[in-house]
This record gives sequence, C-alpha cells and structure tokens, in this order.
Amino acid sequence: MSDATTIMLPDGSELDLSDLTEDELLELYQSYEKHLANSLTSVGTLVGGGFTSTLDSCLGPTTWQTMQVAAKLFSLCLILRVVTLVNIPTKMKHFVSCLTGIATFVIFFGEHSMLYHLLTLCGAGYMLIFIAAKHKGGVVSLFCVAFLLTCEVVVVASEDWNPVKGTFMVLSMKIISFSFDVEKGVIAEFPDILAYSGYVLCPSSIIFGPFMMYKDYCQILQHRPMTLTWFLSLVRSILLGYIFLILSSCICPWIFPEESNKWLIAYQTAMSFRCSNYFIGFLSESSCLLCGIGTVVKEDKEEKIEWKVPVSRPQHVEFPRSFVEIAIHWSVPNHIFLKNYVFKKARGLGPFLSMFVTFAASSILHGLSFQIAAVLVSIATYAYVEHAFRKKLSRVFSMCIEARKCKPDCTHQFKESNYWVTVINLAFGFLNIFHLAYLGVMFDGNNSGRGYGVEHTLEKWSELNYTSHWIVLGIYLVSAVL
Repeated sequence: MSDATTIMLPDGSELDLSDLTEDELLELYQSYEKHLANSLTSVGTLVGGGFTSTLDSCLGPTTWQTMQVAAKLFSLCLILRVVTLVNIPTKMKHFVSCLTGIATFVIFFGEHSMLYHLLTLCGAGYMLIFIAAKHKGGVVSLFCVAFLLTCEVVVVASEDWNPVKGTFMVLSMKIISFSFDVEKGVIAEFPDILAYSGYVLCPSSIIFGPFMMYKDYCQILQHRPMTLTWFLSLVRSILLGYIFLILSSCICPWIFPEESNKWLIAYQTAMSFRCSNYFIGFLSESSCLLCGIGTVVKEDKEEKIEWKVPVSRPQHVEFPRSFVEIAIHWSVPNHIFLKNYVFKKARGLGPFLSMFVTFAASSILHGLSFQIAAVLVSIATYAYVEHAFRKKLSRVFSMCIEARKCKPDCTHQFKESNYWVTVINLAFGFLNIFHLAYLGVMFDGNNSGRGYGVEHTLEKWSELNYTSHWIVLGIYLVSAVL
C-alpha cells in the first residue's frame, strides 16, 4: 500500500512526491487541474453542456426551497378558507383572518420587533381613521409615509428592514385605501376593529401581496364553495408561477455566455428580474384564490365570480405596445391603487405633474432606494414622452399609433390593420423592449440584501452609455418641434 506521499499515476505506476522539487510539484498540480477541467468539459458535453448541468443543479434545490416556502403560506390560507366556509359568526372569521395573518408573518420573518412595528402601524392607522373628522385619507397617507420612512431611516436596521419592506408597503396601501373609502362613503358602514384587522392582516397578501381593497377582502365571507373551476384556476396560477421561477433562477441567467455583447447581457439580466416579478405575482394570486378571493364581474346586471386575480400580465410587458401599458400590467393591483388614490387626487396639477407625483408616491412607498426611484422616475418620463409623441404623430398622419389602442370607432383614417400602422406600432414595441433591458440591467442580485445605491445604478447605466435616456431625450425634442 502506498504511503501519504505517494500517488498513483494514470499508467498504473506510483510517484513519490517527496522526491519532487517545489517547481515540479507546482507543474504537476497545474497539469492535474487542466486534466480535471477537460474531464468536466467532456462530461458536460455528453449530457448537453454547461447549461444542462447548471439546470440540473438548480432545478431541484430551487423547487424544494420554493415548496417549503409556499407550503407554509398555502397551509394558513387554506385554514382561513375552511373556517370561512363554516357557519360561525362573521366576527370570528375576521378574527381567524387576523390570527392566521400574524402567524404567517411570524413564520416567515420571526422578528418579534418587526411584529411590534406591524401592529403599531395597523393600530395607529385605525385610530387616525376613527378620530380624524376631515381629510381622513390625506392624514392617514401622511402618517403611513412618515412611519415607513422613520422605520427605514431611524428605528430599524437596514438588514432587518429590507426583508419586510414589501409587507409594510402593501399594508400601508391597504390602510390608505381604507381611509379614503371610508371618507368617500364607498364603505358605507365603518367596520369594527376585527373587520379592519382581518382585512389589513389577511394571510393572502401579508407576505407577497397583492394590494386589495376592502370589498375584495369581504369575498371570503360569501360562502363560495371549492369548485372544480376554482381548483383548476389555482393549479394554473401555481404552475405559471413555477414556470417563471425556473425561468428566473435557472434559465434566464444562462441564456448568453458571459463574453456576449453587453446589450444581450443587459436583456438577460432584466428578463431574469422580470420573471421573478411574475413568479411573485402568480404566487400571490394563488394565495388569494386559496382564501376564496377572486374577481367579481357583472353579466346581465348580475354579479359573477371569476377565479382569477390579475397581478402581473407578462404578455403585455414582454411584448408591449407602449410604456404606458408596461406601467399598468407590471403590477395591476399597484396600478389600481396609484390610479384611484394618487393620480386622480393629483389630476388638477396637469398630465405630466400628476403622472410624476404618482410615480413619486410609488417610489416613496417602495422605500429609500435610489435605484427604485431612478427607475420609476424614468418610467414616468418615458411613458409621458412616448404618449405625447405618439399622440402628435397619430394626429399628423391620421393613424392608430397612439400609446393606447384606439377604439374601433376612432376618427383616424388608417386603422390598426393598415400595414404602416402595424410597422410603426411594432417599432415602438421593440424600442420599449430595448428600454426594459436598459432599465432592468442593475437588478442583477448584487447588494440585494442591503439595497442598491447610487453608484451601482449609475455604473450599470454608464456601461450602456445612458443610451436609453438619450433616445428618450431625442424623442422629446422631436415631439416639441411637431
């Protein structure tokens, strides 16, 4: 048997390492590394290359970790669903919603100090709505924004705040919408503390969202049975979420080699980030469906439930007609909140300022992140410039090429089916795909635990020569001349 200083060579002979000089040992080590790398390359080629190997090593762990996370959330949502189908007092159902929501928060984050801040925001918000005689919505909005900024800047450490930031954002949106709806009389009878707590802490949206209004939450009280249609809709949401998870984690990051063109890498990075957003969207839709929340539509003056909760619409983002549509379909619930409770309130400021205020409010709710703020302000600017430019073009050439699709009875001479109308709309669509790659390039996962700084954002955009911003500036100047 060979001792510790002897190794077996490929030809079967033995080599005593103690007889080698340092240079010979280094040369032997390097040749072994090269041989090992060639072997690994050969194995990778046989099974489909490095991409397949990466997919194999990513698919299993990603699936398992996600199943563990989803199982906790789905279990508590299902408990609430079963309880709401039982013939018990309504207050008890609200209490169970509140309790399962708190349990979900504790299971996911486990920080008792964060739970204290969560309950403080909920309680203080309810007290302000109850006490404020006038301008309930405005008062509560200012309080929620001040509370979020104070927690982020003063009270809570960044490593503790970043994981729960999304929860507090959705919670604040719920409280703000609730206050405005009470003020305007949309909620006819002022709900008691249990109904309010069940709404804002409902497990369907406390972790991943989505934002929902109080009337949406009240669907859990309507004894809708678990039908086959409901089950199939739930399976559809879960499968779509899983597909986008695998795309985001295991496929998109490896579409192009590292030495590829910088714009291909930018598109790859941005697409991976977008797919992660779609995954969260379908995951949150699944949690809503599990709790018995769908979309109420009217057919022949009768209300009908559709088992779907549109959160993200990937087809409208990946193949956009305009940046206005991207802003709408990226997060449908957030768009509804911003449209109803910010944009409509600021409409008197004019089209550009009202849009700017809307995206500024969205940026503040997302927290003090220069990266998020820069992207949201850019989206607002892009959407406004494109909307104004295309509106002028459509008027000059009498074409259906506005940012939003024209109605069938519009006065334009050349309709959507016209060849040149199709070409122009496609050109704007490809330009917006280019903009998406540029704006999303900094969402590469680096520093995601601490948040992204100014340097990171500007560095990523400078690597692309700020091309997208220059193009939008050029479109604005041309639009100003028209």
